[in-house]
Amino acid sequence: MGSCASVPTDDSNDRTNSTSSRDAGDTESPMAHSAATQNGPPGDRSNFRQKNGDGSPMAGTGSDGRRFDERSLPEGLVGHLAGLAGKAVPGRMGSSQQEQRREEQRRTLLTEHGEFLISLVAILEYQSLLAQQEASGPDSVANLIPETVHKPRLEIRQFKSHTMDNVLVKKMCVELLHLEDPLGRPMEEKGTGRGWMKTLQIMTGKHVHSVKINQNPEITIGGYFIIAQMVCYSKYLVSLDLSGNDLTAAAARVLSIGLEKNESIQELRIKDNNICAEGATSMAHMLRKNETLLLLDLRMNNIRGPGVCVLADALAENNTLTDLDLRWNYTGECSDFVEFALLDLKKFCFRNILQALKSLRSREDDAAGKRALRKTSSGGAGGG
Repeated sequence: MGSCASVPTDDSNDRTNSTSSRDAGDTESPMAHSAATQNGPPGDRSNFRQKNGDGSPMAGTGSDGRRFDERSLPEGLVGHLAGLAGKAVPGRMGSSQQEQRREEQRRTLLTEHGEFLISLVAILEYQSLLAQQEASGPDSVANLIPETVHKPRLEIRQFKSHTMDNVLVKKMCVELLHLEDPLGRPMEEKGTGRGWMKTLQIMTGKHVHSVKINQNPEITIGGYFIIAQMVCYSKYLVSLDLSGNDLTAAAARVLSIGLEKNESIQELRIKDNNICAEGATSMAHMLRKNETLLLLDLRMNNIRGPGVCVLADALAENNTLTDLDLRWNYTGECSDFVEFALLDLKKFCFRNILQALKSLRSREDDAAGKRALRKTSSGGAGGG
């Protein structure tokens, strides 16, 4: 919980910016020229820091003729512009390109992790899938399952049991979202001098893809409310494990609200909790809206027959979930409606698995066709 020496503070940034401003020499930037415009002759670039009637800065013209307003600049670029020697806003195009590259990396991560989960579930349920499907030929299960399964490399952070409470959960969520900040500014808690959590401090400049918080019953509904808020905004988190935390139906309801808006989490494990049928109802409501979740582990949650039926009804409208694990629930119930609900759950999961496998095969065929086309075109050009 101590401060990390590798994370610079705001003072160090100020010193760096001021040094770069002095090194610029006679060629001054718009921001570095601000003091001269107030105390001395304005020079050729006095319009950079002129004030409007209300005291706000006016839009200026850079050396390349482009106009900009200081108020429209992101916070992290204001200090950086002091060392750019009169260049207007070169960081604008760079930040846009970086954002586009990050989005491509995020999509690649979601695609690879999704393919891994789908292939893994299909392999584990291979015999059951064969019994369910009567088709043969190219659309048979045997031909749809990939020959090799590639597991993507994830940045996983696992917290020890009985070490997390609501305060540390809030700190963790703030730091996780900060790692996804496009500007990547160093973070420091004002007034406390505390830096990063030891589990996350080495992740500066990277993203966390999987979080495991197991056996931490000290987390209450307030902590899960913070986790739900983090889940709403997170774009890189693909796996969340909250097993063995004594999670209640109310906490499950809070989590489900956050998961409804999430577009990245593909694997959710909340086994060995106590969400009961009420929590299963909340999860069912979430499944009607969520389109990214592929695996949901609800083992050992004291879910009785009504909760199983509600989940089956929700899965009829969900076309993405491939595995819903409800083992070690509904103990002692042998009602017909529970048995039919379990059969429906398995049928809907198999339907989603087959659709996902067909989609994977279609993407593989398209990629193979593009590679063959490039090879042919390159061979023809070489021959010519």
